[in-house]
Amino acid sequence: MRHITFIRPALGEGPSADAMTPLVFAILKARTPREIETTLIDERIEPLRMVPTDLVAMTVETFTARRAYQIAASYRRRGIPVVATYHTLFEEYLFHYVPLVPHGVMRAVARRVSRAQCDALDAVAVPSTAMRETLERYGVRTPIEIVPTGIPLSEFAGGDDAHIEVGIVAHGMAQSLKTTGRWPFS
Repeated sequence: MRHITFIRPALGEGPSADAMTPLVFAILKARTPREIETTLIDERIEPLRMVPTDLVAMTVETFTARRAYQIAASYRRRGIPVVATYHTLFEEYLFHYVPLVPHGVMRAVARRVSRAQCDALDAVAVPSTAMRETLERYGVRTPIEIVPTGIPLSEFAGGDDAHIEVGIVAHGMAQSLKTTGRWPFS
């Protein structure tokens, strides 16, 4: 492997006025061997351009999922493997958005959609053992790898909110923290 393309799918049409680079790409870039070239395409800033690559890695969020899986299908049709993040337990959140549908029905839908989305990839990156085990219980067949968020949780253990806020700023993560999403920890 000589090249990885990191993609941040757009939420809507055109560039975003408040786009910040997600922390996940900094973590993945830092874990990429130096001899492998990388390209970051953030659709919130620039349109998608298909670049020659050996692997695509994407972050998938609730509202960018449709676009993310369109991009994944496009690369996979060209024979290029796609890895994406999965970091939200949708079965715990969907009923907030569709409150009139019984929770059990929403959980079943969330599990089925999550399984289909993950199985439309070549690999899935999750932040924790708990998330991997959840997806395995859903019946996901795609390989699942744990890629921790990169935040040194031990430095924040036992503190109060002020300690955590100061610790985050001290680690230079104040802006990036806003984009990391929800983390189910084991």
